[in-house]
Amino acid sequence: MSLNQFIFFSQKRNNNSHQQGFTLIEMSIIVIIAAVLIAMATNFALPLIETSKRIETEQKIKLIKKALAEYAVQNYRIPCPATPLMNATYGFEAGNGTALGLAGFRCNANVGMIPFHTLGIPATYAFDGWGNPFTYAVSPAFTLSTVDAQTSVHMKCRTREWYYANGRPIDIDIPTIDVAPTNAEKAGFCCAGSVVGNNLQVTDATGNNILPLNRSSMVAGDLAAATTPYQASIVDPTVYPSATTTPLGIAYVLVSHGANEAGAYDTATGARVGATSTACENTNTDNNTSYQICQEPSDDILGFETNDSMFASEGQSCAGP
Repeated sequence: MSLNQFIFFSQKRNNNSHQQGFTLIEMSIIVIIAAVLIAMATNFALPLIETSKRIETEQKIKLIKKALAEYAVQNYRIPCPATPLMNATYGFEAGNGTALGLAGFRCNANVGMIPFHTLGIPATYAFDGWGNPFTYAVSPAFTLSTVDAQTSVHMKCRTREWYYANGRPIDIDIPTIDVAPTNAEKAGFCCAGSVVGNNLQVTDATGNNILPLNRSSMVAGDLAAATTPYQASIVDPTVYPSATTTPLGIAYVLVSHGANEAGAYDTATGARVGATSTACENTNTDNNTSYQICQEPSDDILGFETNDSMFASEGQSCAGP
């Protein structure tokens, strides 16, 4: 064999050995590196995914607040909760604010699901970023129908700004029997006089009440349902009430039960699912009137508005008619 033939066959053998591919050890190393990279990517992506779901949830709360404020400005009440069960009335308020007298409840329940059909918003708005229904709780007084003139008016809205007599501003010499409200429906919501059921209460993470004053009921001088209900047993509108007397209250609360779903509704059964792991989560799940802004390890997200802040968010005010 000549020298040139030897070199030719040697090169061919070396080329064939390179074309045999990776060895088992090399493949193992590649698999390990790929697994490490996937784990690193997963650990990096999961917090981003959870953050995006939280942002989506907070954005939906803003949209729901906007829809509820628009509804209140147009109807002078907020809708009742919908049943958290996917049935024929799914998405509609359960109870419609019809006249039942001052002692009657307008809502079938004060806690439930967002009535998205009643509000005219997409059904997807009623679910948080994790795909669970928001809990929607109301203070019953703010769900009352004001157009039927059966709601009473708090002292805060029995002032010169709110009442006129015989078409002209109130004069102290005019008998109170001639006094009538300028905007009866708005007064019935902004200054709901009767406490029908219990008011909602929201506390911070340390248990302090969010509102410095709880809404007080205007019991003395409540207006009866009559032919001229706002002229019956009216408090002298020239007398301003005490600063500690307020019609301001939490109108509603929205709760997202977070990634752990603890206490969220199951629309297939209407029951709550998941075991709450903290006292704060339990507070936001027990269908009571108390709700709390939670800290970790709880992942609940709360939204709420007062009757006054709902009008303020629409560029209006509950300070006058």
